[in-house]
Formats: sequence, structure tokens, C-alpha cells
Amino acid sequence: MSGFLSDEEFNLFRNVIYAESGITFSSTNRSILDSRLKERVREKGLNSVQEYYRLITSNREEMKSLLDSVTTNLTRFLRKSLTPCAKRYFRGAALSSMEMIPRRISAGDMRRSF
Repeated sequence: MSGFLSDEEFNLFRNVIYAESGITFSSTNRSILDSRLKERVREKGLNSVQEYYRLITSNREEMKSLLDSVTTNLTRFLRKSLTPCAKRYFRGAALSSMEMIPRRISAGDMRRSF
């Protein structure tokens, strides 16, 4: 047992989170789930993690709030890992797609071009 959740509770929550979102929690990132659940239970003024489980399984909005709280927003996606050559390629591809927009609109083709 580790922290806030018992092993049984950890498995219960990680299974429902996986079923709802495809997000997996292993024992290595259990502490993240533990802390986020502890915070949600406190914010909701509940007495137990079991009460919170009943809430998320009966309330879609709270399930969404839980999923939002356990996901990590990654804003640096490819920002630093692209090579200068790759950056030039993507910039060129984006610009050439943008150049096609006025031509398609003037030709009456309003379909999405990219």
C-alpha cells in the first residue's frame, strides 16, 4: 500500500480511467494518481475515496474533471526536438498549403485543403 489509496482502490481507479480514456497508470506513476485523487476528494468535500468513485461513475462532468486532473498537458511537443531541416520542411509545407487557400476559394472549392 502506498499513500492515499489502497492497492484495491488504486486498481479500481486505474481501471475506470483506462476504460474512459485509454490513459494507463502503472505502479511507477501511482503517486500522481494518488495525489490528484486526494485533491479531488478534498475539493468535493467528500469523506472517502469510495464516495468519489461513486461520484465519478454517476456524474460525467466529474469524470471529465478527474481525467483533466490526471492528464499532463504537454506544450513543448516537438518544440526542441525538431532539427533545423525538419523545421524548414514543416514551415514550407504549411506555407504552401496556405498559399492554396485563396486559389481554391476563388475557384469555388470550399473543401478543407489541409
